[in-house]
Amino acid sequence: MNDFPSWKNRFHTYVQGQSTELWTCFINTFNANLEVAASTLAGYANMLEDDKKAYDLEKKAFATLTQALNKDIYHQRRQCSYPKNSS
Repeated sequence: MNDFPSWKNRFHTYVQGQSTELWTCFINTFNANLEVAASTLAGYANMLEDDKKAYDLEKKAFATLTQALNKDIYHQRRQCSYPKNSS
């Protein structure tokens, strides 16, 4: 991707425009325990509200990143399941 620096700046601006809190998903370490806890409907239902919020924010961040990636790069990163793992 030849225009990575430009893309990175646009992506950063877009995500921060959506939510500063959303941007933190790209710079903070992912809490893998949330992924495990939410792996079933019952597990998700039993999560604390703050954990549900953090989990949902991670999923939104991953979806945002997935939609922003060039198709060729996306296919290389399909194995990733959360934003911090995608960098």
